[in-house]
Amino acid sequence: MGCLLERMSHFLMLARHSAISNLDFTLFLQCARRLTIQSAVSYASEVCPTALRGYLTTYVNLCWVIGQFIAAGVLLGVQDRTDQWAYKIPFAIQWVWPLPLFILATFAPGESL
Repeated sequence: MGCLLERMSHFLMLARHSAISNLDFTLFLQCARRLTIQSAVSYASEVCPTALRGYLTTYVNLCWVIGQFIAAGVLLGVQDRTDQWAYKIPFAIQWVWPLPLFILATFAPGESL
């Protein structure tokens, strides 16, 4: 649910024409992001076998760190742009991830083993 709300807010941000008008979507985006963060860790701790729970919850945090590095690289690449794409490109790149995540989520177990 949180991922869906986050993707909807990113789409709405791309449709806007100025960076100032995107400010009203910030709260909506942060609420969706909090739902995503909480559900990932709780899923990892509930569904994973007991011996692997510590490793999987640590891996969830590692994925967030890797995402921060990717975001820093994208922002470094667009920092010299002065047109409207300077803020639209980082949001557009986030649309790359839903398809692989959807494929992985279909193979994820639904209950504990």
